[in-house]
Amino acid sequence: MHQTSGQQQYVVAVTVQKLGENIVITYQGGMDTDKLLHSTVSINGIEQSKKLGNSPGDTITLEKVATKSSDHVVVIGYFNDGSSQTILDIDTNTPGSREIYYRPPPEGYLPPVNTVPPFTYRPQMRY
Repeated sequence: MHQTSGQQQYVVAVTVQKLGENIVITYQGGMDTDKLLHSTVSINGIEQSKKLGNSPGDTITLEKVATKSSDHVVVIGYFNDGSSQTILDIDTNTPGSREIYYRPPPEGYLPPVNTVPPFTYRPQMRY
């Protein structure tokens, strides 16, 4: 996991959807939403020019970047203290699926009382 040394681990979440040749990445939010400036995305080792915003629900669609096999997606978040960390590092190993991929929260993380953690959020698919 990429993380600037000596910095705290932030709790934010993104989801990745592989839809045919496209990959859709959505920022879901998290406890440290107010500290996230933006995120960069790389697909199969190639950094994409579009940056993901810092408001829950911000979405980018990367067109014609997905392969017919597994794609390696890495999302790195940049925070207001100058640090950065990997938010998501995953292989989309089910070609052509509409499954949503996400990184689970850090071990020992407990969400605030009476809230639904952002990493359990499942957006409705529009066809």
